[in-house]
Amino acid sequence: ATAPAVAALTPPPPATAHAAMSPPDPTPAARAGATAASLAAPAAPPLDPAAGPLAGLAQPAWQAMGPVEYYDAEHLYEKIDGRAELYLAYQVQAMFCQAWSGPDSAAVELYAFDMGEPLLAFGVFAAERPADATPMPLGGSGYTAGGSCLFWQDRWYVQVLTAQEGPAAGLACRQWAARLSGRLGHGAATLWGLDLLPTAGRVAHSEQYVRRDALGLDFLRQAFTARYRLASGAELTGFVVRAASAAGADTVLQAYQAYLRDYGTQVRQKEIDGLPATLGAMSGSYDLVLRWGRFVGGVSLAADTAAAESVATALVRRLRQHDSGGGM
Repeated sequence: ATAPAVAALTPPPPATAHAAMSPPDPTPAARAGATAASLAAPAAPPLDPAAGPLAGLAQPAWQAMGPVEYYDAEHLYEKIDGRAELYLAYQVQAMFCQAWSGPDSAAVELYAFDMGEPLLAFGVFAAERPADATPMPLGGSGYTAGGSCLFWQDRWYVQVLTAQEGPAAGLACRQWAARLSGRLGHGAATLWGLDLLPTAGRVAHSEQYVRRDALGLDFLRQAFTARYRLASGAELTGFVVRAASAAGADTVLQAYQAYLRDYGTQVRQKEIDGLPATLGAMSGSYDLVLRWGRFVGGVSLAADTAAAESVATALVRRLRQHDSGGGM
């Protein structure tokens, strides 16, 4: 079977990115930073192609249209050419897939991506989640788009895809998704950034984990981001990065400050809840960046300085609350 139209379910790159605006690194460490050590591939258990989560899976009145297919990372493009790059960016280990036909000409395709660890499974799931998706309580979290169901759980990112519309198609996909969820593990996910990003004004289901080039900036790696919509109507993006050390965080901070000086205007120092911060105007919006211990965070694309400082203040307070000893 040919690959389903996964691209049709995939949103365009977030509008919050600073496209193609990466400044030259002030030092080689600005690219690598202290976060580089944890960019290495996760130590996933060896994969047996015959022991994937689709092996032996079945539903009454449904027939498999072929055997379970297995693709390791090197050969993923053979099945989803044009989409493999995203999964490789999140260090996919392997993919299992199988097509099924059911009553009344129903048809689904099952895709189970082994991402090696829960954080990366969440990352690729969130990267593909459309802004208008309907949330679905399954696994770590999930959503429906058309009749299809997508969710992440433990180290797995799962797609149950159909080209059909309507209640029957949606029900069939949810039944397949629930059955497959019951076969997956329930390992705890360390989504540390979700505890640090302020909750007030945060747009539900907008959170992402971006391994590289967060906000379109090549020195921001392993960042959690979220969109915000404040009571004033102002919108912006909040972000937080965790470096391996305070020195590494300072390198990231200096790279962001250099970016503001190179591409922004009205760059000035501010004090956010007693913490030094750098604010700059960026083509009609504002960016603000600060550091607390080994964390670098702030806001991007804020409509005005009041909105930027409001979310930044809440971020500083959460950093202090959750990392009072610098050990998070």
